[in-house]
Amino acid sequence: LIVQSTEQIAMRTGHAVGGLLNATFGNAPELIIALVALKAGYPDMVRASIIGAILANLLLALGIAFFVGGIRYRDQKYNPVAARIYSSMMLLAVASLAVPSAFSRHFAPEGTIWQEELLNLGIAGLLLLTYGLYLVFSLKTHPGAFASVEGSAGEAHHDGERWS
Repeated sequence: LIVQSTEQIAMRTGHAVGGLLNATFGNAPELIIALVALKAGYPDMVRASIIGAILANLLLALGIAFFVGGIRYRDQKYNPVAARIYSSMMLLAVASLAVPSAFSRHFAPEGTIWQEELLNLGIAGLLLLTYGLYLVFSLKTHPGAFASVEGSAGEAHHDGERWS
């Protein structure tokens, strides 16, 4: 139901908002399960779930998309400006995972210290701020930077009936 709803909204609002909604609500079940597990006192399960979701989305889904796209279309076109922006955001995401891990391993191998919790909160705040700025950048100030390349393979088309 969530997927169908976001597809219908995307048909009316465009690819940018539709992609944002798919990214946000597509992970809603994982978020709900993680919050329930966190409340039940299973932080290791939440960490493993987050890492698994990241690996599945980055490596598995992207790899399958490249593989299938390469089978169907010999040459694939992409927007290099958007690719640079997404690569920078990916670097920030990797750093946000690596820095706390390195800090924990080097400065607090036995347990959590208050500086580690402060670092985690600071990085979480930075990531939320960066995501908010990215939304403003991609939806308001520079939507043309994220436009698809003309004539690219796999242009989106929607089948099925429209909701009212």
